[in-house]
Amino acid sequence: VGWTGQPAIVRWTDSVRSQMNLNEAKKDKAGLCEVIYATLDGKIYFLDLEDGKATRSPIKLGAPIKGSVSVDPRGWPLLYTGQGIDTVKGKSVKIGYRIYSLIDQKQLLFINGKEKQSPRRWGAFDCSALLDVGSDTLLELGENGILYSIKLNTQYDADQGSLSIDPIIDRYTFKASMSGQLGMENSLCVYDHYAYFTDNSGMLQCMDLNTFEPVWLADVTDDTDASSALEEEAGGLSLYTACE
Repeated sequence: VGWTGQPAIVRWTDSVRSQMNLNEAKKDKAGLCEVIYATLDGKIYFLDLEDGKATRSPIKLGAPIKGSVSVDPRGWPLLYTGQGIDTVKGKSVKIGYRIYSLIDQKQLLFINGKEKQSPRRWGAFDCSALLDVGSDTLLELGENGILYSIKLNTQYDADQGSLSIDPIIDRYTFKASMSGQLGMENSLCVYDHYAYFTDNSGMLQCMDLNTFEPVWLADVTDDTDASSALEEEAGGLSLYTACE
């Protein structure tokens, strides 16, 4: 497992569990806690937290995954994952960001990390996605130098077990005199409608998600892979960050 490589753990409701392509023994297990994690062998694995046995077959992405997956916080069967490498056994492969349905493990969206709008020609996604439930909007950072805001337009019928998305993608790109190495490897940190992230050159941005414009910038002097952390105190809001 690469960096950050953390698992997602979810306890599915009975109705959602019954709709998914789980192994029969696991589909009937009340209170199932499923562990989902991505690895450097290019697969996303699914295990029972209690006994460590496979709950279903892995998703075979076909290229190493270094970052952590995200599961939809609404308890809906949606999985979000990036990709870390664009070459396998000396051959180039597609690199980008993917959304999967966990009803049948089918891919619902692929964002090409080397798309034309990319200010940097490196298409990896190590950052974890963040979903704003109220607006059904997914936020994700790429090493290609783009902040993605994806209006998913999710249609999920829990009774029928049908799931679809109709995404509308907005992109934020930037150039700055203090930023000589575009690309982000730390996950977004959000408070209210303000997002915080640092690029590979050490430029920390506070971003207004309503206007998609920067509010302020700070130079932390070096490449930053670690995600920022926020702490709300009586005296205000504090942001913690650390560089390489």
